[in-house]
Amino acid sequence: MERLQVPQGDFQLFRYPMRKREELRAWDAADEYLLKELAESVDAESGCGKVLVVNDGFGALSIALSSQNMNAEFPVVVLSDSYLSRQSIRENCIQNAIDINRLKMVSITDQERCIDGLADRVVLKIPKSLAELEELLYRIRPYVGPTTRLIAGGMAKNIHTSTLALFESIIGPTRTSLAVKKARLVFVELGNQLLETVNPFPKTYTLDQQITRTEESAKIVAHGGVFSHAGLDRGTSMLLEHMNLPQKEAQILDLGCGSGVLGLLAAMRTPGSSVLFVDESLQALESARRSVLATLGSERWEDMEYLASDCLEGVESESQDVVLNNPPFHQRGGQADHISKAMFVGSKRVLRTGGLLWVVGNRHLGYHKKLKGIFGNCQLVASNSKFVVLSATKH
Repeated sequence: MERLQVPQGDFQLFRYPMRKREELRAWDAADEYLLKELAESVDAESGCGKVLVVNDGFGALSIALSSQNMNAEFPVVVLSDSYLSRQSIRENCIQNAIDINRLKMVSITDQERCIDGLADRVVLKIPKSLAELEELLYRIRPYVGPTTRLIAGGMAKNIHTSTLALFESIIGPTRTSLAVKKARLVFVELGNQLLETVNPFPKTYTLDQQITRTEESAKIVAHGGVFSHAGLDRGTSMLLEHMNLPQKEAQILDLGCGSGVLGLLAAMRTPGSSVLFVDESLQALESARRSVLATLGSERWEDMEYLASDCLEGVESESQDVVLNNPPFHQRGGQADHISKAMFVGSKRVLRTGGLLWVVGNRHLGYHKKLKGIFGNCQLVASNSKFVVLSATKH
């Protein structure tokens, strides 16, 4: 566990869940740059005012700003859809003896207002995905006024002309800082001539009967921060083509469900089966809910379950017949090799004897070695120049 030393204080921070020999910090140079810039603009007597923190990684921004805002009337509002980020913030509050009540956490999918009125400061960590940034900007737009100070930060390699164009089209005029430690800040003001536009998210696309392999097509609904939000990705398409499902009712788990494509089509192909959708993203779970509702209607929608979790925390052991998985291999700027391993170990735990794990992944990631080590077996079902589809059975 490393210490973040910034003008707001000295904080001991870690990524949730805590791992032995963690190689990645719970913050980056953009977090440090943002906090330094913000510290220079805070009134010692009035504090920060109404603060909205958007897309905080593991709590560096939220923890530091809540500690500085201790005399303010309002808690720091944290807009985050990541289960891991939220847990990191909670645990880091405990670690640094900060009252969790100084923070209010909300999701991009929440219908309630983030803040009563306008924000005094909006602090946004820029995501890599333009679609995710676009939806975040639409979400915070109602809280930005003429006196709101909106500062965004990110690593310079992730800030492009298209990034700045989004800020300008949805919020207003934009200027950037010089790069420091390969990080850059973006300062945004409210535009006077902006057209009132409707948030286009979540978006919907259709999978035809050739893909669903049923008499019905499927409607996939996806928020901007969800993997392959605009259409079916090649890896998932390949898994859908080759996975074999039980010919009887089964308990199926869609692990890292995203917009719910795998679990939804599994439910369509095996009527009577129930599906548990699991993801660490609240946007993903809401997308899966909407996809099921749009395709199967309210009756089947009520039979499904949705769980925000780190891999398979909270899922009963030996409770599933099939697990479907397209593991992520990046997490907030770092390689996520440990996530796939945790997903495979967890899948073996929750599968019943004879249960099957289906996996698709980039062939260079070597998932077959992990599966053989964990399950004692691994079958190569299909492969092409980029992807492999694998299965492993719990004996």
